[in-house]
Amino acid sequence: IDGSAPPGAKEAQAVAARTNLYKTMEEAQCNQADDLGIEYDSLSEMKNRWGEEFSQIYQSYEAAVSATAGEVLTCDGQLIDALFHEASAGNTRTMGEEYPWLVSVESDDQLCDGYLTVTDFSPEKFAEAVNAVDGARQVSAEEIAGKIQIINRADGAYVTAVQVDQQIFSGEEMAAALQLNSTAFSFEADSERVRVICTGIGHGWGLSQTGA
Repeated sequence: IDGSAPPGAKEAQAVAARTNLYKTMEEAQCNQADDLGIEYDSLSEMKNRWGEEFSQIYQSYEAAVSATAGEVLTCDGQLIDALFHEASAGNTRTMGEEYPWLVSVESDDQLCDGYLTVTDFSPEKFAEAVNAVDGARQVSAEEIAGKIQIINRADGAYVTAVQVDQQIFSGEEMAAALQLNSTAFSFEADSERVRVICTGIGHGWGLSQTGA
C-alpha cells in the first residue's frame, strides 16, 4: 500500500499480509518465514524509492505492524486468503460460497492514478490480440465492430464473459489479451477502431488499497 496512506489503511494491509504469510507457512509446513524464499525489497531499495521520506514512511509501516501485532483474518477458525488490489471499479467483488469473506462493498477509488484508461485498437490489432488467446479460433478483422458483445457482468462493472464472433472469452482472458488494468471494461467499436474503456486496477476481490 502506498507510503502516503493513512495509518488505518496500513494497518489493514499489515493484517492481510500477515494472514497470507501465516497461511503460506501453514500450507508449506514451514516454521520460519525466511525458508519460504519470498522476495522482498531490501532497505537500500526502499531508501532509493522513498528518498528523503524513507525514515518517516518506514516508521509508519513499523507502527502499523506493531499496532496489529498477532492479528490475522480467519473464517470458521481457518486462515483466509486475504486478497487485495489497487483500486476497485466502484465496488469490490463477491467470489462465492467457498469464499464467504469476499463480498461486494462500495469503494470510491476514482482518484487513483490510472483508474480510468482508454485504449484504441485498429481492427487488425484487436483481432491479433484475441487470436493470441490460448485455444482461440482465428477471428477476422473484417467488420469486427459487429462481432464484439459483452454477454455477462458480475458485481456491476466486472466482465465475466465476452463474445467475439462465435467464441466466448472470460473477462480475465480478454483483459490479459488486451493488457487491461482490470476486467471492468466496455467497448466502443466502429469500422476504423475498437475503443476499450477500462476502470479500476486489479482483480477487484478483497481489500481495495485505494479505498482503504
